[in-house]
Amino acid sequence: MGNRRPGYLTRYAKSRGITVRQADYQLKKCGIVTSAYFDFDEADRRRAAWTTAGPGNGSAGDGSAPVGSLGEAQTRERQAKAALAEIELGRRRGELVERDAVEKEAFRVGRLVRDALMNIPSRLAGILAAESDQRRVYELLDKEIRQALEALACDAGITDRSNGTLQTSAEAAI
Repeated sequence: MGNRRPGYLTRYAKSRGITVRQADYQLKKCGIVTSAYFDFDEADRRRAAWTTAGPGNGSAGDGSAPVGSLGEAQTRERQAKAALAEIELGRRRGELVERDAVEKEAFRVGRLVRDALMNIPSRLAGILAAESDQRRVYELLDKEIRQALEALACDAGITDRSNGTLQTSAEAAI
């Protein structure tokens, strides 16, 4: 603090309604030396330019839209952190699952359903070829399709094999 003139930065901070620490930080970021006398009006102009981006101050020089004020950026940052915290809380509670895991499981179950249904014609072709009764053909197809789907449902834990009725594992727990 050797060559700092006491009170000048303090007066600026007090006149602008901010803390001395905030004033010192912001003015240094704007290129103003706070240890010497400085023009308050020039400091205000530079501080305003620093806290609010101008038309040519887009991100990474790509000409995109300008960034808002420092306060808006801090608000967006707090909102993003809150959203991430909510996501993490949902994961810990078991309310959220990984997208990749869901996609893999859906693919696996879809493949099982496809395979089970695609095997029906090979099992029934000979029997149905000899059958002339339309009602009997319908019953055989219906029975095979139901058995295939119920077997898949049992593997997924949504049926009761003892009576063959469809019910979810939550209903079974009641």
